[in-house]
Amino acid sequence: MSNSFIDAHGVRLVLTTRPLRGAPVPGVPRLRRLTLLWAAPAAVLVTAGLIVPALVTVGFAVATTPAVPLWCAVAVAAVTGAAVSARLWRHTHWRLVPAVATPGVVAWACYRVGRELSPAGARAYLFTGCMVLLAAVMVAVALTLAVWLRGRWDMWLPLVAPCAVAALVSGVAFRLIFQRLADAFGLDSQLAVFWWFCLLPPVAFVWTWFGFATALLHDGVRAIDAAPARAAHVDGGMWSVRLPRTLHQLRPVILVLATGIGVAAARMFDAVLIGVPWPLQEWNQGATVFWWRLASDPDSGVGPESVYAVPLAALVGVAAWLVQNETRGRTAAAAPQIQRIRARPSLRRSLLATAVFLVCSFPISVLVAATFWGPYGFQLDAVTGLLRDRVLLGSLGSTGWVALASTALVVTAAVPAALRLAAADPDRAPTTITVSGLVVLAVLPVQTYLGPIAWVVEHGGLAGTRTPLILVHAAAGVPIAVLVLRAALLAAPEGAAALHGLATQATAVRRVLRTAWPALGAVAVLQSVQVWNDFTIGFLLGGAGGSPWSLLLWGEARQFEENSARLAAGSLLSAAVPVLVLVLTWRRWLVPGLTGGAVR
Repeated sequence: MSNSFIDAHGVRLVLTTRPLRGAPVPGVPRLRRLTLLWAAPAAVLVTAGLIVPALVTVGFAVATTPAVPLWCAVAVAAVTGAAVSARLWRHTHWRLVPAVATPGVVAWACYRVGRELSPAGARAYLFTGCMVLLAAVMVAVALTLAVWLRGRWDMWLPLVAPCAVAALVSGVAFRLIFQRLADAFGLDSQLAVFWWFCLLPPVAFVWTWFGFATALLHDGVRAIDAAPARAAHVDGGMWSVRLPRTLHQLRPVILVLATGIGVAAARMFDAVLIGVPWPLQEWNQGATVFWWRLASDPDSGVGPESVYAVPLAALVGVAAWLVQNETRGRTAAAAPQIQRIRARPSLRRSLLATAVFLVCSFPISVLVAATFWGPYGFQLDAVTGLLRDRVLLGSLGSTGWVALASTALVVTAAVPAALRLAAADPDRAPTTITVSGLVVLAVLPVQTYLGPIAWVVEHGGLAGTRTPLILVHAAAGVPIAVLVLRAALLAAPEGAAALHGLATQATAVRRVLRTAWPALGAVAVLQSVQVWNDFTIGFLLGGAGGSPWSLLLWGEARQFEENSARLAAGSLLSAAVPVLVLVLTWRRWLVPGLTGGAVR
């Protein structure tokens, strides 16, 4: 064509004649086999730190009590088969068959597993199941509140701060609260004290995570409102229609919440171990605490602890896979930088904001009061003694080093793997299997892989060093980091252009930084905060040379009343760092990174 324009019906279309670059869009480019090496560091970490130890645990469980892993496999196969068949037969009457048969199969499998477990182990799993159910109810309430308060709420700061507080610190705070209230209410009988402390784990859990879920879902709702097409789809109809539509749009964000909060509910180790008095822990222990007691018993061997690890892994893994299966194929739009709402001052709003602030900050206020106010009045002994304690201050430095090293390892391993996975065809079976596997690995309970790793650390001469802590934390953080970064790449406005074409690894990394930097910051913040607040992995793998601060606090808790002031002071010192990091990065990185992309 000689002309560079076309005249048609009074409209002139000017042709831009310049060379084409990159692969056509839409479409998936042909990836070079060499790009598979991008995922090699992440694959090595995940395989050596999660997959192989988990397979060893399952092998010991099969050798010890084969009925438990067998019936767990039956339940998992029934649930996954029902989900797949419901998708394949959704337009036929056959879709009713798995819906009717699956609950019966799962119930029978759970009954057979329960018969193989001891009564104490069955009670521990019942406690864990109740905590997971509480987490689901909490997310549902948070979603309702986030939709109801859309555009009218600016109290995100006190809501999100508790989620950065370690479970060990919240256990110290709520034990002080419950003990003081028990004395004030005159709870002297053994039965009354027992039921009173049964409330401590769920109350501490809700205080830690409810604000985070509400604030993140609220910002996700506001991100929907910022997109006109999505907002028009959600706002039409009555409340009973708007809520399911909002849920449909927020399913990717809910998957991120389910991954984090579900794992915290299933683990529930730190708060129980330090918050509930030792004689009452038998009835307040979850599956993780019971597994730890088995692992600590030299006479039980590795068989029983492996058997008790399998049902929890099956429960959490299949739940995460179901949520991921529901969100697969749904693309979330990139979340804009959300500006803070400037609400009109009013007495009602001020009173509500004050009440929220007091509720969220009350446990921290209790720690402050316990630090400076002892049995004989005002005191500074706990603070001055803490500042002179070189062991505790050294453990804080060691914890910070482990957090920074593991975060750097996670980021450098997850970025190229996420780029390679995002550039692959999402409809092909290898991509689907990889994403589903990463979701399951992201929620894998620690008791599934820590047993074999602890044996290797002990017999390999690595006990008391930081290296095992760094590697295990990195291996546990890589799956969720890859999922979040992949989702952010797919949701970025220029994501397709960044993923296509034949580029070097350095160019690809620059594209990731340009298109998904909020998600990268979110991954780094969440990983560093999680490692800083960790107690379980450090408790089972750390030693005198690599102990994090949480182990020293737990040692002080053995004489809780005598050391309450020192415990409170140490808890405040350790909580200051993650809370400050989370608050400073919430709007800039966490909200855009977690609501702009989603695990698909």
